[in-house]
Amino acid sequence: MGVHRGRIVYVGPGRPSGRWEREIDANGMYVLPGFLDLQVNGSGGHDFMSGDSAALVAVAAMLPRYGVTGFLATVGTAARPLIIQALSALARGGEALLAHRRAAALLGIHLEGPYISHERKGAHDPAHIRPFDHAEWAEFLTVARTIRMVTLAPEVPQNLQAIPHLVGSGVSVAVGHTDATYEQTLAAVAAGASCATHAFNGMRGFHHREPGVVGALLASDGLPCGIIADGVHVHPAALRVLFRAKGPDGIYLVTDASSVAGLAAGRYEWWGRQVDFDGVAPRLTGGGSLAGSGLDMNLALRNAMRFMHTSLEEAVTMATLTPARVLGLAGDRGRLAIGLRADLVLLNQDLRVVQTLVAGESVYEQGDCIPVEE
Repeated sequence: MGVHRGRIVYVGPGRPSGRWEREIDANGMYVLPGFLDLQVNGSGGHDFMSGDSAALVAVAAMLPRYGVTGFLATVGTAARPLIIQALSALARGGEALLAHRRAAALLGIHLEGPYISHERKGAHDPAHIRPFDHAEWAEFLTVARTIRMVTLAPEVPQNLQAIPHLVGSGVSVAVGHTDATYEQTLAAVAAGASCATHAFNGMRGFHHREPGVVGALLASDGLPCGIIADGVHVHPAALRVLFRAKGPDGIYLVTDASSVAGLAAGRYEWWGRQVDFDGVAPRLTGGGSLAGSGLDMNLALRNAMRFMHTSLEEAVTMATLTPARVLGLAGDRGRLAIGLRADLVLLNQDLRVVQTLVAGESVYEQGDCIPVEE
């Protein structure tokens, strides 16, 4: 493979004539497009809700060890000043990240709340769940103009009415943390919603007389959905049902990684509350609600193959091309093709990350030591 000025200029065996800055010898390895994670809350002790701009750079530096070359930094439900503080920190961190040469690229911000459902809140703070407010949204954009995805509950009238406005602003609208009926979900799709946040989790389930959000996902061809394939958030059998209904073009793998991802099992502080982390998935202490995950994208890829019985090619599509399409980036990322960004991950025969490249530059090689906070 040949790379020139951060772009792929040759894919294939041998060494044909031509000029390029970097030649990649991947003999005995799998060469894949870099993974794209559209839902990252933090990692390694860092949380994007902290208001610390250094958190973004720290997490972005960790993600390539798992094959991630691009991600959405996720901000959850909170009081307006705290969301503004988090967005401001991400905006500052994004500028700092431009000078960092060994990190995944920030693709934008995913606003997961506060425009969600009380009934399907999960670990989100119910005190700060509220309907969409245009003045608040304008303030959010003033602070951070890189919001690329908004998760909302479309059964709330103000939220449904806001969907065309958000889509017109270049935002991908995801239905999630919602108690919407089947019909209300289809109304959201008709209004412009184009994806769904962590299918099965935080949404009305399937019933044969009221299919709910899950039924709408299963029955709709054009509504790709994120999925947390850690074996805890969704039972493997449900993952297989989803895959049979949607296929690799209708599913994108996400981690929903929280600040405890990459840390040892134990009890941790989380947004002023405590979570118990078993090494796989953190839960609110006492209440038991899942609070993000400890998943990484490399493991998510292997889990997809194991739980959904997919091929490697199908699992790779769910980690690369489908999320690229969700963000409208398929013309630049998510495939190995001449002219596309040289965002690459090399896996060994056990499907573990050996090397990750962003725009043709190596940002992680197996054996690199990336410290995390305990």
